[in-house]
Amino acid sequence: MPFEDQSNVREAEQALLGACIQNKEVYYRVISRLKADDFEGPNRVLFEDLSELRNQTGDANAETFLAYLRSKKDLGKIGGESYYIETISNAPLPDEIDGNIDIIKDNADARHFFDKIHQIENDFNNKPVEDISEFLGQAEHDILEVTKDRRISDFRDTRSVFKSMKEQFANDLKFRQEQNITDPYITGYPTGYEDVDKLTGGFHPSDLIILAARPSVGKTALALNFAHRIAKSGKPVAIFSLEMSAEQILLRLLSNESGVPSNRIKSIDLDNFRTSGGEDERKIAAAVQTLQSEPLFIDDTSSQTMQDIYAKARKLKAQHPDLALIVIDYLGLIVSKNHNSNVSRQQEVSDITRNLKAMARDLSVPALVLAQLSRAVEGRQSHVPGLSDLRDSGSIEQDADMVFFIYRPDYQAQMNEKNNDKAGSYQAPQTSEQPKDNNVSDTTVYLAKNRNGPIGKVQFLFYKDTCRFEAQVGEGSFGEDPGSFGPDE
Repeated sequence: MPFEDQSNVREAEQALLGACIQNKEVYYRVISRLKADDFEGPNRVLFEDLSELRNQTGDANAETFLAYLRSKKDLGKIGGESYYIETISNAPLPDEIDGNIDIIKDNADARHFFDKIHQIENDFNNKPVEDISEFLGQAEHDILEVTKDRRISDFRDTRSVFKSMKEQFANDLKFRQEQNITDPYITGYPTGYEDVDKLTGGFHPSDLIILAARPSVGKTALALNFAHRIAKSGKPVAIFSLEMSAEQILLRLLSNESGVPSNRIKSIDLDNFRTSGGEDERKIAAAVQTLQSEPLFIDDTSSQTMQDIYAKARKLKAQHPDLALIVIDYLGLIVSKNHNSNVSRQQEVSDITRNLKAMARDLSVPALVLAQLSRAVEGRQSHVPGLSDLRDSGSIEQDADMVFFIYRPDYQAQMNEKNNDKAGSYQAPQTSEQPKDNNVSDTTVYLAKNRNGPIGKVQFLFYKDTCRFEAQVGEGSFGEDPGSFGPDE
């Protein structure tokens, strides 16, 4: 049985067009919800030409529009002057307009959906498919593009917005109760670090969060600390590791949880160790039990496209509706679908970040994405990163809701010594004395962009042998001027 009798659709289109031709207020009401390809046949021609005339002159009526159709020689395309007269004679009553819009829009959405399905089927049957996973991922993306905006919203008055805002506050309260959140400043998923949560309010559904640093500074380690602490609260976390294997990720997590350095863990027979053995064995046994109970999901497939990641994340979200975080390590290893074309790397990254933001929004899950900084940060006196140091594309800064940078003076001092860079020996002032233990690094994490809150910095101690970050509570600084982060920001 058809979704909507096509004769009813044609009548609704013709009646609505009659009202649009004779009443510009109705026309402006209609164009907020419909576009030309939502109409079919002669009605599409009428809507396109009416839009052209109103855009050119700002006005139109039955007489001037008929003259315009004649000048364009489009009367024949719609079936002649008799069809035009029939159209302007069938305007709906005012209370029927919204109903007619709904009929047309719903029918158009169904038509566009099946057109896309047929196009995908035709491409599969008639074009070479080199990678079935990429093809299916693109197909899912194309279908989502058709269905995600099924209704174009109109302007809303403050009364309706206020009602919606109250519903949102009620949902936020329910979320806080479900997460057992008592701290008033936390409005998202707690990160496990008090000063980070005070700055950000936690990681919020739909947020794209960038964590950037130079190589070997600790991006993966900090991301895994975030992931581990959120999963420890019972919330599922997805980790896409495009560089390290799942076993390497788990070894880091095991070292982090147990406090036993990873090189010592490698020397232990994990099949036969006993909890009654040495201290390391007891710590590892407890850590294994903890990690196995955490809802952490690791995908270590290398060279993934954005479509692959999107499809896998969507599937995991369907299986675990309370998915609380998606970690991607790292942005530079995501393969663009345009990789072998003449598209620049900047454009590739722009496409990827736009799709990362769309994924976070559509799945309503925060996405924490790791990124590299350019070498420029090492070539100036101040090595504190800024937003202009993000590598490859300004779209990273544009699309991100939050941008974190990691700065370690000890790492920079080593780089300066290696490069014999005396001019670049500047170190940012620290809020605490540099630890003398070479295993411990006094580290600053800067929040340089926060779309919905303050910026600032948080002081950490980074334990290199266990890849563990511990916040120095109370050492954070909030609401700093962006100019203090890097050279230009």
